[in-house]
Amino acid sequence: MGSVSAAALIITISFFVSFTILYTTSMDSQNMVHDAVLVGEKLDKGYYDTNVSILTVIRVNARHLLLNITNDGKTTLNPYYLSILINGTPVKIASIRVGGASTSVWAPGLTANVIVEFRGTVKRVEVVTQYGNNAYFIA
Repeated sequence: MGSVSAAALIITISFFVSFTILYTTSMDSQNMVHDAVLVGEKLDKGYYDTNVSILTVIRVNARHLLLNITNDGKTTLNPYYLSILINGTPVKIASIRVGGASTSVWAPGLTANVIVEFRGTVKRVEVVTQYGNNAYFIA
């Protein structure tokens, strides 16, 4: 009879351990899904509240272009997360100044002066923000 009660105890403990592992895993999964939904909502809001416009593209010298880009949206952006493509090719950003200062805060209504390295003829400029919004300038 002792071996039967020992087997019952082992089975009971196994069920308890299995339930604990299952419960912990399901709660962690639920929390991860919830966090992912929140991140998705933040990105959606950023996408819909972001708008930028390329005002001018000026050749500074043989190697550099100056882009004046205005944040026309409702979202404060980080200008260091901009991607610039000229004629479909990503270019290196040499410097960024917002409102005359080097800052990581680009408030709505302010213009960023972005100097990029590019040699050649400019046909099309594309700016991509941190939320994936695009602005275009056709020369």
